Amino acid sequence: MGLNEEAFLPGYDFTQRVRGALIKAREEAHRRHHEYVGTEHLLIGLLEEDDALVMDVLENLGARPYEIRTTVERMIENGAPSQKPRLPDLPYTPRARIVLDQAIAVAHEFGDGYVGTQHLLLGLIRENQGLAAQALAAA
Repeated sequence: MGLNEEAFLPGYDFTQRVRGALIKAREEAHRRHHEYVGTEHLLIGLLEEDDALVMDVLENLGARPYEIRTTVERMIENGAPSQKPRLPDLPYTPRARIVLDQAIAVAHEFGDGYVGTQHLLLGLIRENQGLAAQALAAA
């Protein structure tokens, strides 16, 4: 089962940039022959979206996006190529779903009627157990 944002919280729309990041996360998972989308894929998708606000926040915190991506790349291994047909809509791991839930919660706390890249970044930070959170902490 993939992402259906209406299933998370009615009334909260994902911005085009967040949708782009989610698509890029799925593409990264496919590229690595993974059968799931994890926090590491979400972080890479967010970084690939190259959103100015997210990049500014990371750089203001002393974290360089390129170094974060390099850290994530070192933490994950590629899966084995498979002869099975590729699933178009990979499932999100429980931690990735927590990230998305946290992004929605942050948007709600800010009183925003949309989920933007800044909310997704905060969701990745709040979920402090996954590979993405570990890479962000290391940065």
